[in-house]
Amino acid sequence: MYHYLLDKDWEYAESGLKNPLLIHMLNNWKRVRIPHDYSMEKERDKNAPGGEDEGYTRGAGLYYKKKFMLGRGSVEKRIWLEFEGVSGITEVWVNGQFVTKHVNPYSSFYMDISDKVKEGENEILLHTDSRMKPCSRWYTGAGIYRPVWLHVAEKTAVRLHGLKITTAELNGSSARIRVQAEVTGEEQAGQTEISCRIENSQNMCIGEALSSVALSEGSGSVELDIPVTHISPWCPQNPILYTAIVTVTGEKSGEDSYEESFGIRTIEVNSTDGFLLNGQPMKLKGGCIHQDLGILGVAEHETAQYRRIRILKESGFNALRLSHNPFGPGFFKVCDELGMLVIEEAFDEWVLGRTSFGFHIFFEEHWEQDIEDMILRDYNHPSIIMWSTGNEVEERDGSADGFAWSKRLADKVRELDRTRPVSATACSLFLEYAQRPTGGEATTGNQALNMAYDNFASGVDLWGDTTEEYFAPLDVAGYNYKSVRYEHDSKKFPKRVIYGSESYPRAAFSTWQSTVENKNVIGDFVWTAWDYLGENGVGRWEVSDAERPGSPQWPWIAAGCADIDLIGNKRPQSYYRDAVWANNHAPHLFTLSPELTGKHIARLSWTWLPVAANYTYPGAAGQEMEAHIYANADEVELFLNGTTLGRKKCGFEEEYKAVFRFPYEPGSLEVTAYKDGIETGRDMLKTASSTKKLKITAEPGKVRANGRDLCFIRIEALDEKGTLVFGEERKVSVEVQGAELLALGTADPKPDRLIPYKGNIVPLYEGQALAVVRSVEDTKGCVVRVRLEDGCEADINVEFQ
Repeated sequence: MYHYLLDKDWEYAESGLKNPLLIHMLNNWKRVRIPHDYSMEKERDKNAPGGEDEGYTRGAGLYYKKKFMLGRGSVEKRIWLEFEGVSGITEVWVNGQFVTKHVNPYSSFYMDISDKVKEGENEILLHTDSRMKPCSRWYTGAGIYRPVWLHVAEKTAVRLHGLKITTAELNGSSARIRVQAEVTGEEQAGQTEISCRIENSQNMCIGEALSSVALSEGSGSVELDIPVTHISPWCPQNPILYTAIVTVTGEKSGEDSYEESFGIRTIEVNSTDGFLLNGQPMKLKGGCIHQDLGILGVAEHETAQYRRIRILKESGFNALRLSHNPFGPGFFKVCDELGMLVIEEAFDEWVLGRTSFGFHIFFEEHWEQDIEDMILRDYNHPSIIMWSTGNEVEERDGSADGFAWSKRLADKVRELDRTRPVSATACSLFLEYAQRPTGGEATTGNQALNMAYDNFASGVDLWGDTTEEYFAPLDVAGYNYKSVRYEHDSKKFPKRVIYGSESYPRAAFSTWQSTVENKNVIGDFVWTAWDYLGENGVGRWEVSDAERPGSPQWPWIAAGCADIDLIGNKRPQSYYRDAVWANNHAPHLFTLSPELTGKHIARLSWTWLPVAANYTYPGAAGQEMEAHIYANADEVELFLNGTTLGRKKCGFEEEYKAVFRFPYEPGSLEVTAYKDGIETGRDMLKTASSTKKLKITAEPGKVRANGRDLCFIRIEALDEKGTLVFGEERKVSVEVQGAELLALGTADPKPDRLIPYKGNIVPLYEGQALAVVRSVEDTKGCVVRVRLEDGCEADINVEFQ
């Protein structure tokens, strides 16, 4: 089977036309390279029907078309057309003939177009409409935002996504691999030979087997057991991959080969040992992520996925929960190669809706096909360790036949895959919400629901008793914001395996300790690991006497609550997690500004205290301020302009935090950490003067001149001594010669711009910005030039390979 990426030479047009036969009337076609998120280039609207949940972005009615050529040899073969992801209700035509309709914006779909194509020029036409809003609780984008493929095979071949590779046994450096192949074709019984060869990364054969399959009504299946030796089990520390090559040889159609990458590893969960990978127990240091890639929108670029997973691994994460939908195959490829464990989730809604036009409209008709599409496509990715059938669905209390749906979905998953555990998650119930004390403690909204009064300690356990049947069919129960129950439920439900499917950043210490202390709790997943578009202002704060801040009105576009911000910077809470997870023993120094010190800061449970790696506060000399230090150490010592301000404990009892309050004095602030009397590291902040230069840095990594690879260019405003000017907010303009400026933006969660990430001008935020440049085919490199408004300029040469 040959795989052809259809990413070039597409055209698109926004239109309200409903009939594709009328598209000849359109004269606004534009050329585009897939992946494409049209919402990123469309003006936001304060009155957009998706509102704050979708970042005030708008959907669109879009047509896409592409011509492609086929020779006579290809036309005589079997041809599948696959879309990995299209945002909106989608219809596809090939050569003017309707082929299929698809309604799930997150799942891949493919179609056999063998009888629709012809020798010579062919045309794909796709219409997608994402204007039916509100449809989501987060940003969804618009258009063909994942890759498109043409798969060409012989008439008799392994069906697309028809290969399952399982580690049947693992014993040290030896294993037994089970290969199951679904074959489609025209051969008669006994005429089709199947062989499988397993190769290592050096293309050396480490095992092979041969069998035959009898086709009945055009299909058949075969199972091969293949012993292999001298292997390395796949794990996050050593993500070794192998390749299975399955060859189908028929008397009529000739030979066809199907290749699939996989890892050799085993998974087990139980309430005694927790989660075991290759027989070894481990805790999942996890985070939840949405699919968007910050300033790139939902357009899935493989280079951007590599960058995201690399940064998250460097920050200590070993597992991710995908929220709350399947991601594209390219994401799992990256996780396989870099060694990141993944929980893949199917749905955010079942029968009952959470938004007016959410997927609940289609769920009952399409759930089974969507589960099959997800699992059959992604089965062979070793990074996927668990399936989740739903995120805190409304039916968790049994309403709308919820308990039966929980079992029905879990049974379907096990029908397709018995090698991985099945889970679903639950937050608090509306029943608990009704029991919450009234008066000053009463709040409204999702925050209140998740923080709802949990009365299990009083002996009336509404949540535990009500959700027991919901969790009963599952292998692992996902607890959203319920870490306070871990110890209690380990006794009440002694066979239950739990994972913290969502937790608050502010509760990082207590949540992780509860995870470590309870063997039946296999891990903790913070909400969230990487900042995301939509669900505006989850991490908002304000100086106020109120218990919680006001609503996140325009111009908010992002949640603003994650460990890593929209452009890939570690936020203070991520450095704190380094201490909690003992990633290192070095201290990290942040300050609370004089303007905020001593004030009541109203914030949500997802909101970190607004400290920053900044020691520049013009006009504030002599005013009280705070230094906040995070370190997995015994004690820390703070120095102001070389003079000690004393030592403070910063160990387990202090939850790895130390706070100093003192009058602000410009200069330098330095902290030293000690463990067992030995210095373990230092951190320093310096007062910056005005911006004198720009620092332009291309992040490390090979950029191929293939028209697809991306280069990430960091832009920083520095003073004459090289200190970041944190308060610099002037605009920068970016010019690129020899490549395409794909996106330009900052980590600002509320940019007051109609189109925040397109164009070549952006105001700096916290003295920084990020430019994303896409390579051009057959070029040697590009020049990126950046100019500061009324200020300096700098440039950088980027080489392509």
